[in-house]
Amino acid sequence: MRAEIERKLLHIALSALMFAPYFLSSPLKYDPVNAYGLIVAASAWLYAVRAKGIPAELAQVAKRVRIEGVDKLTSQFAMSVERLERDYEKRAGWIGLLTGVIGIGSSYMIFRDCFIAGVLAMIFVDGISAIAGITMGKRRVPMSKGTFEGTLAGFLSYFVVMTFIMDPVRSAVIAAATSFAELYGIEDNISVPLVSSFLFLILR
Repeated sequence: MRAEIERKLLHIALSALMFAPYFLSSPLKYDPVNAYGLIVAASAWLYAVRAKGIPAELAQVAKRVRIEGVDKLTSQFAMSVERLERDYEKRAGWIGLLTGVIGIGSSYMIFRDCFIAGVLAMIFVDGISAIAGITMGKRRVPMSKGTFEGTLAGFLSYFVVMTFIMDPVRSAVIAAATSFAELYGIEDNISVPLVSSFLFLILR
C-alpha cells in the first residue's frame, strides 16, 4: 500500500510539473507547443529504453566509462523505480509516464489554455481519488477498479478547485464527467485530461 501511495504522490507531482512549460512560456517567450512536443518525445524515448533496454554496445561503453559515485546513485534510483512500478510496467515499460504526458500534452495542443482543467483533473480526480481509495476505500464501483470513497474524494476535491474558476453548476458537471472518465476510461491518463479540458472549453 505504501508503494502505491508513493507512486500516486509522484503522479501528482509530475502532473503539477506539467504546468511549468505553459506558465514559463510568456516570460521566456517560446511556444508551449514546442515544449510539450519535446516532453512527449523525451517520454517516448524513456519508455522505449525501459521497454527494450539499453543497446548492448552503449551498455558496454557505459561500463568502461565509470564515474565515482555514479554507480551507487544509479543503483539506488533503479531500486526506487522498481519498487514504485506496477506489474504491467515491469513487463511493458513506463507506460503510465508516457500516457500521462501524452494526455496532458495533447490536451494543450488541442484545447490550449483550457488544458489547465485537465492538469487539475489529473491531480485531484486521478491522484486524490486513488490515494483516498487506497487508504479508505471499502466499496467497489460496479465494473470498475475504483471505490465509491475514492471517487467521491476525487470528485469533491476537483469540484471545489473548479469553483474558483467557474460557477458551481458547471464545475459539478465537469467534475462528474471527469470522475466517470477516470472510472471507465480505457486509459485514464489520457481520458481524464482530455474530457475535462474539452468540457471546460465548451462550458466556460
